[in-house]
Amino acid sequence: MACDSEIFRVDSLTVDGEEWAIEDGSATVEGAAGFEREATLATNGQDYTTRKRVARVIKTKLLFTGSLEPESISSIREAQIVMTNLRTGRRCRAGKCTFKSMGEVGNGPVSIEFIALTALQWL
Repeated sequence: MACDSEIFRVDSLTVDGEEWAIEDGSATVEGAAGFEREATLATNGQDYTTRKRVARVIKTKLLFTGSLEPESISSIREAQIVMTNLRTGRRCRAGKCTFKSMGEVGNGPVSIEFIALTALQWL
């Protein structure tokens, strides 16, 4: 059950128009802003912040069903991924997503990661 204070909860994951079966509550986006700030402490004068770019990584636990195979997933390049919060109807689109990594296969859901090469679009 999602709480009312969540910014976004991924209930549905669609890759290039095909909805994938994912473990409930397992999908997250790391580095959604595309950058992070760090404090830089000055030896003299005022401290300041620096901004550094970070990768946008979509992580989920995939349930292999139907035609999905590890080989077909690892070959995904520049795919469009749409994440949907089914409770609110809010969606997030990530274009140009490329396969990053896959966890252990053979004991239930498999951890999958994609890198989003463009900014996220909140719809």
